[in-house]
Amino acid sequence: MDQVAKEAERLAKLIGGVSKAMGEQANAAVEITSAVDGMRRQSEQMAKAMMEQARATKDMTGVTQNVARQIALVTRSNREHLAASSAVAGNLVELRAVSDRNAGSMKEAKQVVGSLQDYCKNLLDLVERR
Repeated sequence: MDQVAKEAERLAKLIGGVSKAMGEQANAAVEITSAVDGMRRQSEQMAKAMMEQARATKDMTGVTQNVARQIALVTRSNREHLAASSAVAGNLVELRAVSDRNAGSMKEAKQVVGSLQDYCKNLLDLVERR
């Protein structure tokens, strides 16, 4: 009977060890389940963040394309303004030349009028003497 008692005691210890191991496994399973839930939540958050980043990248691409179009329009407009300014400058040069010619013509006309005045004065003097 001594041997049966020893075996019963050993069996009780084994059962205690198995129970303890099962308890530890249950605790580990709870911890694993909790960790898996945390990883799932983090994965969902990561997926949402990546979608937001993709949306933001798409928006930035659209904005960048719009800025590039605006720059092209401004560049074209600047070229047109430069061409118009050059045309205006050319017209101003022509206007200056015409004004200079007109001023010369006016001087000549003034001289002719002065000569005519002198001629008329001389003619009037001649008529008055007779």
